[in-house]
Amino acid sequence: SDGFHTAYDVSDAPFRMGVAGDAGLPPDIAGHWARDAIAELINAGVVRGYEDGTFRPNATISRQEAAVIIGRVLGLAEQADEVRRFRDGQSVGAWAAGYVGAAARAGIIGGYPDGGFRPAGPITRAETAAIIARALPALRSGS
Repeated sequence: SDGFHTAYDVSDAPFRMGVAGDAGLPPDIAGHWARDAIAELINAGVVRGYEDGTFRPNATISRQEAAVIIGRVLGLAEQADEVRRFRDGQSVGAWAAGYVGAAARAGIIGGYPDGGFRPAGPITRAETAAIIARALPALRSGS
C-alpha cells in the first residue's frame, strides 16, 4: 500500500496523458492557470493530451497515469512484467504497464492491502505526496 488513503482526488492539471506538440498545444489549456506548467511538461515529453486533442486540465488522474508520469520524470526503465505482482495487474493499460511495474519495483508506488493496484482508480493527494516523497532522493541525486 502507498500508506495513505483520503477522499480527495488530485487534479491532473500537471499530470495528464495523451498527445500534443509545441505548436499544437491542446486548446483547452488556453487561459488555464496551469497553462505554462502543462506546456512545459508536454514539451519535455512527461505528459500529453487525449487522442481527441484535448488535455482536460481539471480532470482527475488515475494511479496508472501517475506511475507513468513519475516513471518518465525519473527516467525509469520500463518493466511491464512487474505488474503481475498486483492481483489486478492484468487491468493495467498496456501503455502504462512498463512504468507501473518500474515504479513498483523501485518502491515508489505500491498496491493496496488486498493486493490490488486499482490502475484506473483516481490517485489521492496523500498517495501523490507519498509517491513524490519516495521519488525525492532520486530527483535530488539526479539518478
